[in-house]
Amino acid sequence: MDIPAILTLDPSQLIAGPVGPQGEQGIQGPQGQQGEQGPAGPAGSGSVQGVVSLITYLDARHGAGNWTQRTGVGQGTDIGPALGDALDDLRATYGRGSVVIPPGTWLMTAPPSAAQYSGNFIDGLGSQASKIVFNAAAGSPFSFSGAGGYTGGGVRGIGLLLEDGYPSSTAQMIRLAGDATYQPDQMEFRDLYMSALGNSYWYDGLYAFGNARTSPQGIRVMDFSNVQVFRCRNTGVYLSNVVQCAMRNIGVYAGQGTGNNFYITGGGAALSNSNQIHIDGLAVAGELNMTNCTRWHVSGSVGSVGAAASANYGDLCVVKSGTFGGAFGANTRIVML
Repeated sequence: MDIPAILTLDPSQLIAGPVGPQGEQGIQGPQGQQGEQGPAGPAGSGSVQGVVSLITYLDARHGAGNWTQRTGVGQGTDIGPALGDALDDLRATYGRGSVVIPPGTWLMTAPPSAAQYSGNFIDGLGSQASKIVFNAAAGSPFSFSGAGGYTGGGVRGIGLLLEDGYPSSTAQMIRLAGDATYQPDQMEFRDLYMSALGNSYWYDGLYAFGNARTSPQGIRVMDFSNVQVFRCRNTGVYLSNVVQCAMRNIGVYAGQGTGNNFYITGGGAALSNSNQIHIDGLAVAGELNMTNCTRWHVSGSVGSVGAAASANYGDLCVVKSGTFGGAFGANTRIVML
């Protein structure tokens, strides 16, 4: 019987062969447990630069929980001083900015000045959400002058109401007026519902008066969109010496006498008359009254039309329910149905 020999190898004499090809990947194993949550990151700034909330300044002025929204006729915390604080802070920090008015009904008795407002936006979250009740017989809750060269700004997404109890007020919803040097140019107003409570009436609705400046001329470059004006007793809209003004979907209703009217006019000279006015979707319960204006377009529906020959180089297309009085300039195209 043969016994096989046993081969003994010296490990030091072994030579490694070439590496074979990689095999296929195996089946993925089950997912492991989630790791522990990491540490919290640094706190954010709380706001976009140049955008602040009215609430911040109400808390700073009165203390958290020590102010209220409007709770009744003339009752509630006056937001005017806190709003002025916010505007001053924006001016000092960014030059210009926006103050956000949260949803709710807010009382304003002592509004900020025209100089404080100029260059800044007041932004609500919709005219039926962010509502301001103006509790004064005179003045304006929103007045802009362009003082110091701070142009721009405006009001957007706000419901504005005159408090009950002011049937003979001289208050103006929005006032735009500067001086011989500065005017509130490049303004924007949109999505506004403006009316009055109880027996109250505003004196003027939108009031823009640029006659004080002739070089450069008037109030320049304004944009109005989706603006409803109710319950005025002197003028619904009054534009005097405005240049490059665009309006879309503007309504004037439920006023007393001339408070239902829409006026486009000027100072009677070349550098004080309104020009380059473009209005579409106009609805006026009273009269569309046009004098001292050139290079204009107006379309919509009105109660009546009044004009002078100084309203020239324009295009009018309106449906009217009443009369036409006066005469336009020779270089106008007129369609009245």
